[in-house]
Formats: sequence, structure tokens, C-alpha cells
Amino acid sequence: MVRCHNCGLLAIWNSVDLVLLEAPEHFRREGELVNHHNSMNTCAPKCFIRKADLENEVLTDHELKHLFNLSDGIKRVIQQERSCDGFTPWLQGFHPKEHTEMLLNQETLERQRRSANRSLMVATLAAVGTVIGVVVGAFINNNSAHLGAEATIKAAQMQIEAQMERSRQAQPINVTIQMPEIKQPIAAQPIPPKITHGQKPPQP
Repeated sequence: MVRCHNCGLLAIWNSVDLVLLEAPEHFRREGELVNHHNSMNTCAPKCFIRKADLENEVLTDHELKHLFNLSDGIKRVIQQERSCDGFTPWLQGFHPKEHTEMLLNQETLERQRRSANRSLMVATLAAVGTVIGVVVGAFINNNSAHLGAEATIKAAQMQIEAQMERSRQAQPINVTIQMPEIKQPIAAQPIPPKITHGQKPPQP
């Protein structure tokens, strides 16, 4: 809950001079201007952004409560608690228009901050996505290479097993080896001794 007398958007409407003035501290505290003819034509309270119809509230309060003192009616309205999303703390010496500009600047800065945070978040997510993509790609490539090597080894094993199976199922080959005929050796004949002239042959 807030009170209008603490808000920087509280203004004073002078319908005679057609000017919108900053509400000074005395007006906020006492509901009247110092050294001034106070009437609803010269010091009607106004909300600069029209969140509340303060002037009508003062007139309604005056009519129902029969408050003949205008300042009391103004004070009751601007000092009562109310719920308002346009409340802006009062900075003395600044016109309600300047308070509005400061509020707009603050909202602009807040939007820029949120936009910068969103941009940073998007950039962070993109970087994380890139890293994840690289890691997943490397894992897939490594896994594919591993699977390819396993497939090659398995194929070689299957080929070896098939070759061994064919070898086991092959028909035996009958080989006939013809040995050469071995003849009986011929007995050696004795060599007659050589007989010289006049020598008798040896007796058998």
C-alpha cells in the first residue's frame, strides 16, 4: 500500500492559469499552498499519469462529509493508503514530468538489461550446443571406427573358420607309390690267377 503524498507524480492543477505544478512539501503535508488562495480552481490535486481521479475524490469527500475546509479534504485524499502500480518515490525539486521521464528511462534500462541477459543466454546455449555437438560427433566417429574394426576382425575369423571347415570336409586323396623292382645280386666270379710261362697252374 502507498500514499499519494509520497509519490513524485502528485501534481497541482491550476485551471485559472492552465498550469500543472509540482506539489511542494507543505501541500503534501497540509493539503494547501502557502500564501495562496486555495480553491479547487487553483490547487486541485492531480495524478500526472491519471492512475486515480484525486480531484473527484476530494469533491466527493467534501460533499458526503460536509467538510467545509478544503485543505482537510485534500489531505484526507492524498494521505490515504491505496494500491497503485504507478507509484514513484518523490524526489523534491523535480516536476512530475521529470519523474515520468526518469521512470521511462528506468524501464528502458530494465528492458535493455533483460534483452542483454536473453542475448547472453542464447549465446551461452549456442556455445554449449556446439560443444555437445563436437563431443557427440567425436563419440560417434570413435564408435563407428571401433565397430568397423570389430566387423573386419569378425569377417576374417569367419573366413578362417570357413576355410578350416572346407579342409575338414575335403575327400582323402589315395596316393599309390610304385616301388622299383629290386633284382638279386649276381655272385662275383673268381678271377683266375695269371700264369706265367713254365709255371704250373694251382691245384683246386
